[in-house]
Amino acid sequence: MACIRPLSPADPLDRLLGEAPAMQALRAQIRHLSRFDAVGHTAVPTVLLQGETGTGKGLVARIIHDSGPRAQGPFLEVNCAAIPETLLEAELFGFAAGAFTDAKHAKPGLFEAATGGTLFLDEIEALPLPLQAKLLTAIEAKRVRRLGAVAEHPVDVKLIAAAQMALNEQVTAGRFRADLYHRLAVVVLALPPLRARGEDILVLARALLQHYGAVHGVGSQRLSQTAEAWLLDYRWPGNVRELSHLMERVVLLEPAVVIDPASLARLCLSQPEPAVPAAPVRMPDADTLLDDAERIAQALRQTRGNVVQAARVLGVSRGGLRYRMQRLGLGRSNGQTRPPPPAVGPGRRPPHPTRSPVRGATAPPGPTAGWEPKPVAVLAIEATWPEAASVEGAHYEPWTAAARWEQSIAEKVAGFGGGVLQGSPSLLLAAFGLPRTLEQLPQRAVQAALAIRHLAAERQEATTAGTGPVVRLAVHLGMLLVDGEAGETPGRWLAVGETLAFPVRLLGHAAPGELLVSAPIGRLIDGWAEGRRARCRRGPGSPSR
Repeated sequence: MACIRPLSPADPLDRLLGEAPAMQALRAQIRHLSRFDAVGHTAVPTVLLQGETGTGKGLVARIIHDSGPRAQGPFLEVNCAAIPETLLEAELFGFAAGAFTDAKHAKPGLFEAATGGTLFLDEIEALPLPLQAKLLTAIEAKRVRRLGAVAEHPVDVKLIAAAQMALNEQVTAGRFRADLYHRLAVVVLALPPLRARGEDILVLARALLQHYGAVHGVGSQRLSQTAEAWLLDYRWPGNVRELSHLMERVVLLEPAVVIDPASLARLCLSQPEPAVPAAPVRMPDADTLLDDAERIAQALRQTRGNVVQAARVLGVSRGGLRYRMQRLGLGRSNGQTRPPPPAVGPGRRPPHPTRSPVRGATAPPGPTAGWEPKPVAVLAIEATWPEAASVEGAHYEPWTAAARWEQSIAEKVAGFGGGVLQGSPSLLLAAFGLPRTLEQLPQRAVQAALAIRHLAAERQEATTAGTGPVVRLAVHLGMLLVDGEAGETPGRWLAVGETLAFPVRLLGHAAPGELLVSAPIGRLIDGWAEGRRARCRRGPGSPSR
């Protein structure tokens, strides 16, 4: 998204915050072009939005729709990269009865459903070449033919396309049709990256901080002058989406009223340190790690977060305690003081790790060089959708809803520093603590779960006939064995003990919309959960020791 939507704005263009010259020019172009979008017009111009990921192409497309005479018509959005190629043609153009197995009834596609309104095709560079030819015909003829049908249907649609890559370069590489590119690029609107918008960064940050404070019921917070300088110096590879996620983490995880640059650096998803070849180590078992985490957390609560006193209670040196806290992803849990932030300057966001284990790989029989134990907080998410047959009168496609849901979940998890391990839209496992150990693993996992539950509730309310997903969630603390020789993003991992199995079993005890946490997680977040009003319940029994 590109900014916060004010409640019932007088002008849809008010949603575009910022006074950078590029944003002023963009607003002027949208206002000028809106008069050419009349319903029934024989030559409604197509619009191509180009910009980096996170610059707000989806929001701009919606504003273009709301600013013109088609505002009362439908606005339909489809991500061309999120739908399997075999289903994309049926999704866009519909199908006739008997076109393929189980096609018992004819179904209109999104072109027909968007008649009188706007169809937004995001990531259009992912459209397969055969479909590009059919799309070109539909745009020029303003008629579509359903899959398996003979007759054509007229459509009156304003088409907006968006691309993260420069389409002219894709044409040169032979991955995009030149004729379709020229047909789409009747009007080209370029969205500037956030780093090029100057003081707009502060305007957006303040608005987002206020917005998320109201959404999560947290008292007002503000940025110090040095924090604002940090924001202006940062390069923002994820653009406004990254800024939005950072401000939400600040609201959820930072108790201070005045935000300083150290807090921003600590909560920002910074570039990980270069991987160092691991020396042979003795692999501690999962029970030992859990016991250490519980003992350290108890000592910190007893000493109100004083590391020196906690080290005396535990009978270890201060440096040894700090090392164990870092390894276990623990911070000072009393909520009054926080550990000093790492020296993280403005930098790039870490790449999204790949996490599926190699097929056929087996665990090493004993301590092996390169395999490193990593404590992780595991979040299990189960989502169920209503049966299509029970949704009467609703345009509901389960595969489309599931693909969009899976993408949204991955973004939410990444926003709290985690990553998807494995799974499908129906059952997904995410881990916090890979590829690099993070602070406050349990808190991050629980906050991500609460954000996902809130997202599911919003989709239930926003969709017709309640076609949004119903979720059950569970969080557990465990350990993974990671191949440290695979580089910054481990490509191979092995679950130790019941690290993955136990949270999945917890889901069977959760009611719809409920979040269950295992006993180790519950003990580590007790004081924090009360202070942040996190609504979660402990699940039955921890793994046997």
